[in-house]
Amino acid sequence: MDSGLVDKAFEFISRNENEVLNTYIAYRDGSVWSIGFGNRSYQGEIISYQQAVRRCKDYIQQDILRFENWGTWNLLTENQKIVCLDIAYQYGYSGFHSQEWCARIQSGLRITKEWVENVQRYIPYKTRNAKRVDLYNSSSNTIENISFFGGLTLLIITILIYKFI
Repeated sequence: MDSGLVDKAFEFISRNENEVLNTYIAYRDGSVWSIGFGNRSYQGEIISYQQAVRRCKDYIQQDILRFENWGTWNLLTENQKIVCLDIAYQYGYSGFHSQEWCARIQSGLRITKEWVENVQRYIPYKTRNAKRVDLYNSSSNTIENISFFGGLTLLIITILIYKFI
């Protein structure tokens, strides 16, 4: 198992899921309880930062094992794999397969911001999706500065569009 991929995927996912805290208390996330970086939980559960990291990384490792069965997984760049892992983390591995991202990635079609705008209309995820697009198309091996400004620009444009409609 590539621990470097797990660490990089965790870095990307954790930046989008929750802030770094010493302890995490379970919270309502729609109809379920979540904790840490979005992992399933139960009401009243409290865990440490280290436990939250371990849960997130364990989940990522499980998804990598599932993705390795893809015929196209080894053809993806590291950044593209991180995007797949992030989407699977957010929607669940089976949920990822119901997303249009999956079909597009497996068929080798390009992921563009325009495509995301047309497909992913749910506003709270627009910034995260812009980060995914930038990372997916990036040839860089660092994810530190991926699309903060791209996501911010997309968010501002979205707000302006809705303001004038």
